[in-house]
Amino acid sequence: MATTILDSNEQKLLRMEKTGGTELSRRTYNAAIGIVLVIGLAINAAMTQFLPSTVFDFMHQYPWAIIIGFLVVAIGSFFIIYKSDNPAVSFLGFVILSTAFGFLVASIVQSYTETTVTRAFMLTAAISFAMVIAATIVPNIFTKMGTALFAALVITLIAEVATIFITHSDPVAFDYIFVIIFSLYIGYDWQKAQAYPPTLDNAVDSAADIYVDIVNLFIRLLAILGRNR
Repeated sequence: MATTILDSNEQKLLRMEKTGGTELSRRTYNAAIGIVLVIGLAINAAMTQFLPSTVFDFMHQYPWAIIIGFLVVAIGSFFIIYKSDNPAVSFLGFVILSTAFGFLVASIVQSYTETTVTRAFMLTAAISFAMVIAATIVPNIFTKMGTALFAALVITLIAEVATIFITHSDPVAFDYIFVIIFSLYIGYDWQKAQAYPPTLDNAVDSAADIYVDIVNLFIRLLAILGRNR
């Protein structure tokens, strides 16, 4: 989750100060967020389709190297995105981030049928749209969720890792909890995006937040639907 990379208050301060550049209309700003999101998800979709099997063989052979590499690249790209005031540089960071997640998503998708992947994608799209609408209609509710969502994310993540190490199992309950957390995070990050100055750089930064929420939601829904087959 992007919020774990930089403190939420620090992010908010950084973006509120990003007033340089031309301010967009609110409609254009939101459209820019949507376009960046679509580009990131398109990168992931293309990677699931066109990565050669040798890449997946390497990933399965050296999983820890891939995980460490993913974390390094993802964290580095987050800092590029959040620290830069230049939308082109932030977008480059976003493309790097999307590519890193693309390897992760592509390796996970290989374990599921096309039907399960399609269902997970459609459900993710429906939930994401519903959360954006909800956050637009009742923004005050989502404004207050930040601290609680972050605490729930960290606690659940620690509990899941501990359970895996102790019991060598990953109960499906964790997937359902994460679905709730990331669904609410989509609404929270969308509402948060509306509080920032509507610049192109802030649009890219906000799209990165929501993108990570959506990908995590998709992965967890995929796990649930795959178990239910």
